[in-house]
Amino acid sequence: MSVMPETYVEGFHDVSQVKLMPYRSLGKTGLSVSALSFGASSLGSVFRSTDESESLEVVKIALQSGINYVDTAPWYGHGKSESVLGKDLQYVLYIPSISRFSTVSCSCLVHCPNYRLRKKIHL
Repeated sequence: MSVMPETYVEGFHDVSQVKLMPYRSLGKTGLSVSALSFGASSLGSVFRSTDESESLEVVKIALQSGINYVDTAPWYGHGKSESVLGKDLQYVLYIPSISRFSTVSCSCLVHCPNYRLRKKIHL
């Protein structure tokens, strides 16, 4: 990939990994999402017990590698996946140097019919 995605933030992302990640348009949303998504069922301890520090590291590496689309649902660990992901994103996205990433990527991470409204509010 020669052009970095809208969600790229210098100093946070692994440039070499992001360049390898293919991105595709998500329907008519105007979003460019990574061809690989992060399946967050593991954050809900669906396959084995996990702790939040381990989950934080996994989410951080996924995001730094260029993944900007996450699949989660209330059924993954009876809400644990969404809860842990929210805490992880809050921690990872709190880093001041990546504030632009938080604006764009949170809208990309989960399907949201009000994407444009959310993006407008955050900008």
